[in-house]
Amino acid sequence: MLPPKYPVDERADIDASTADAAARLRSRVLASLSCKEAEQLLDGNFRINDEMCKTLRQAWECTVRLDCQLGEVDRPWEDRNQWLHSLRAEYEDVEHSKAAVEGELLLAKLEVQTACASTGLVKAARLAEVLEANLDLRRRCHSLGMKLEVLVSTTRSELRRCGERPDTHPDALDSSMVKRWRVEFEAARDANTKVLRALRHPDAAESLPASALEEVIDQDWRFLLELVGLFEKVKAQYSEQAETGKEAEEDDMGVEARACVAAGAENLRIKIEERLPALLECKLLVQEAAARGVQPDLDLAEKNIAAAQESQAGAWKFLTGHNIDLSKIVATKFAEEMLPHPAAFGTATADAAADGEHYYPPVIRMLTYNIFIRAPAPGFAHNTGDDRKDERLTRFAERHLGCYDVVCLQEMFGAFSQRREWLFGVAGPLGFH
Repeated sequence: MLPPKYPVDERADIDASTADAAARLRSRVLASLSCKEAEQLLDGNFRINDEMCKTLRQAWECTVRLDCQLGEVDRPWEDRNQWLHSLRAEYEDVEHSKAAVEGELLLAKLEVQTACASTGLVKAARLAEVLEANLDLRRRCHSLGMKLEVLVSTTRSELRRCGERPDTHPDALDSSMVKRWRVEFEAARDANTKVLRALRHPDAAESLPASALEEVIDQDWRFLLELVGLFEKVKAQYSEQAETGKEAEEDDMGVEARACVAAGAENLRIKIEERLPALLECKLLVQEAAARGVQPDLDLAEKNIAAAQESQAGAWKFLTGHNIDLSKIVATKFAEEMLPHPAAFGTATADAAADGEHYYPPVIRMLTYNIFIRAPAPGFAHNTGDDRKDERLTRFAERHLGCYDVVCLQEMFGAFSQRREWLFGVAGPLGFH
């Protein structure tokens, strides 16, 4: 099973505090909590619920993958299928309950903040009900997790009995297909499948909004553009290895096989690149139809989305079939340069040299963001004890600042601290003025 993504001691502490507070509120030993205590308790429940359900989701995905692998090598078992269906129903019910509990948590926190601004006390019965719902959700998550662990264990045993290696366990992902790419492919496949199913429904013209079409087309375009950059890297790597023969001495793949992989990567790159202009044109037509208040061309949208899905499936089959080690391939053009790839807009000027003093890129990456770095103030002026200004500012500078050409920040206060001057100092070496 997957290891928990949250500290076990933290969950135990929050469970104990939540159960104690709910019991005392119900028994009227404690008529109410202070606003600060109630907020901290609600925030802790929200965080632990999210982590537990995320872990449960990963465990469910692991269960499904192993069961699919078993179905390919062994005959179906009716009892096992019924077991899996019952667990799926229980998992979906937990997901629905999580959404409802999250809504109640947020509403309760709003009530606490409203009370803080007026009486300073919160309603005991209401808060106790919310806390008990959170405890019940986590008990159900734990129970379902134990059942999934039993199912995973039996599935792994059956696979070994059939002579198969259970290689889809989340803790043992294929070393050649790094998690990042696996997640990207699965997300694109799921999004395309849902939209195509909706497009093929008889009531698609009335029920499918243009914004949903635009979003999935945009995601497909971006992902295909990233695959163009990826296959450029694959071709370059395997072509170099075929010429030098260095890697061929270290594994079973010969020079001819590496040259074949390089040629196949180039063919796939060309085919994927040919999809990009049509996707952009389709997105433009959807936007124009939405602006005029008319129905977009659903047949054209279905054709382009299906073609994108076919290209993605072909890329996945090629990468996994040749066991290409993506962990050794550097970032793609999309990850390095965002959008200015020659394939993105046709004959772009990404490789053009500027004759003048300055070169203006074809795409300006701009960010406007309320970073909420408040000036230091007395504690009574804040609704939280620590909003982690330094941690948030450091993470923003390290992960996001260098990805943009123009950055417009709101509430980046410089009074009574050196944080704004520090950010200026970090931005200077990145080319900001």
